[in-house]
Amino acid sequence: MDAILRLIRTAINYGFDYYILLSGTDYPIRPNSSLYKKLSMGGEYIGINNGFSFYKPEDRIKYYYFDGFDRRNKKSLKTVFFILLERTMRLYFQKKSYPFKQIYYGPTWWALSHDCLLYVKDQIDNNKNYIRFYQTSWCPDESFLQTIIGNSHFFSKCKTNLTYTDWSSDRYAPASPALINQNHIELFKKQIEFNGAFGTYMPFFARKFDDSCANILELIEKELRN
Repeated sequence: MDAILRLIRTAINYGFDYYILLSGTDYPIRPNSSLYKKLSMGGEYIGINNGFSFYKPEDRIKYYYFDGFDRRNKKSLKTVFFILLERTMRLYFQKKSYPFKQIYYGPTWWALSHDCLLYVKDQIDNNKNYIRFYQTSWCPDESFLQTIIGNSHFFSKCKTNLTYTDWSSDRYAPASPALINQNHIELFKKQIEFNGAFGTYMPFFARKFDDSCANILELIEKELRN
């Protein structure tokens, strides 16, 4: 989360209309003109729901977590030690109060207006306890901005996010989404709107891609973006 906050603080100094957060495994699937048209309509493009879900439970922010180790590497002695320590601490410690009455969650990736990000920055600058609260949470990037925006007037302007992710693959779910393949390209040709956990949306980006997807990226450029 610290890296995202540093990016926000630097980016808003440029005074752009919108700022988009992506990962290194994302790629556009529509012509640039499609994105310009979408953003010209205004609004905040971020997946945001109130409360918690099965895959994003309250435990992630209710209890204390450590950082600095690979949580998915169950064979690592360091990982085993810290996970056991976290579980032990749960018996005695939990956070007594939340930074807002309403907690919100959603995907990390978003496209937010300058005014919205400026509001987020002001809230952070004036509430150091908010950062300290999320510093000991797990996956804070899936609740940090959503909770600030959800408790503000920007909530009514939210229109879901712009990134398509396929969680249906048994091989990858629930730890990681499926890689984009030829079947997805055919799907994107036929379908513009999709229904997701955060409402109906028209994705401009998709994820995930890795080094094995070079031919898929070529097909996207040829068949979807041109």
